[in-house]
Amino acid sequence: MCEVFEVSRSGYYAWRSRQNKEAKDQWLIDLIAECQKQCKQTYGIRRVRRWIQRRTGKLVNTKAILRVMRKLNLLSVIRRCRPYTRYQQAVHKYPNLLDRNFDQAKPNQFWVTDITYIPIPGNMLYMCAVLDLCGKVVLAWKIGTNMSSSLVTDTIREALQQEKVTGGLALHSDQGSQYTSQAYFDLMQAYHVLPSMSSPGCPYDNAAMENFFGTLKAECFIVTAGLFSERSDTLTVLPLLEHFQEKTGELPNRLITDSGYESEENYTRLEEMGIEAYIKPVNYEISKTKKYQRDRYKAENMPYDEETDSFICPNGNTLTAIGTAHRKSKSGFLSEVTLYRCTECRNCPLKAECTKSKNGRTIQRSKVLQRQREQSRERITSELGIQLRVNRSIQSEGTFGVLKQDWGFRRFLRRGQKNVYTEILIYAFAFNIQKLYAKDTNQRHGVILHQLKNAS
Repeated sequence: MCEVFEVSRSGYYAWRSRQNKEAKDQWLIDLIAECQKQCKQTYGIRRVRRWIQRRTGKLVNTKAILRVMRKLNLLSVIRRCRPYTRYQQAVHKYPNLLDRNFDQAKPNQFWVTDITYIPIPGNMLYMCAVLDLCGKVVLAWKIGTNMSSSLVTDTIREALQQEKVTGGLALHSDQGSQYTSQAYFDLMQAYHVLPSMSSPGCPYDNAAMENFFGTLKAECFIVTAGLFSERSDTLTVLPLLEHFQEKTGELPNRLITDSGYESEENYTRLEEMGIEAYIKPVNYEISKTKKYQRDRYKAENMPYDEETDSFICPNGNTLTAIGTAHRKSKSGFLSEVTLYRCTECRNCPLKAECTKSKNGRTIQRSKVLQRQREQSRERITSELGIQLRVNRSIQSEGTFGVLKQDWGFRRFLRRGQKNVYTEILIYAFAFNIQKLYAKDTNQRHGVILHQLKNAS
């Protein structure tokens, strides 16, 4: 057959061995796809490899991971590349003393610094940070409304005063106009710091700082924020999700909230968006008490016959459907409620305990909300649901605890919706930096959920 098709025997057997390769790689394909879905395609091959090792205990060759990621188009995508722009003649230029040696054994030997942007509605903020290559510790950071030299010098001065460096320190940066300015040169001379500079248009020379900003933006832990005058939680979650979709072009797979966000409107919109709702029902906690479960007059505890669409009261009488009513929420959402009534309450010996209505016991029930509530209850009581709710308490409630208790936040310092929103974003950015440092220190990159602890 090889002679007929004019192919070599070795080529035929090589082709035949490749036919089963995709099936053998299926487990790896599934794991890489899940990993990139969770991290929003921000992990490179090494971090994917560590993620797989933590998940399965297997150490996979990076070449195999790279091959699969290329085939499935799952390579890391953090930020789009921007063309290098040549600026006017720099006032000062410095040699590259770092030479891409990003692992430093002792602190205060080599620092790196850079500026990044933070987009806000109708404007742009700029952040400057200083990083010590020994331990990748953030020494100082500041946010300003423009990319001036003072933003850079103020940040570096704060780091120098905080660390009390006496000498032998080198500070590496790119060739931005702030770092070639006279003000930057004077600061370096005043504190006896050796300035170091990357090659023109070569971000790899300052990769440690670029990686810090890239990770901070791609793995933000507070991913969106909203400012609402509405006190009710139920009317804030959908606008926040729409804002998140507008900024990122995607939606989360799951939404984990407390009972304050439960409503038929939210359940319905989440279903339309393809988001799994892990919302605690309003009566979830009280329904677990013995008093609630023993109250046979509650509609939730009455037997329901789905075929006849009726309830059976404690005395054995039937509550039949007598019609429907439509309710309109504050946001304009229409829901349908079915009305059930018992016509045999007049001579019932249990009437005094069951109802005070002269027309008989009436029950109002939204069939759609009841179905959605039961689905959400099943989700939150599953093994995954319990883990997600525990992590929500740690992460969401913990964030507010840090801001209010640890940082002493009590009120906004600025006025006006736009200014207050900007202040919220600055707090969020500060929190993300702190959490990123904690993840670096504890080597928890790629670990999204805290594991449940079994009580002994």
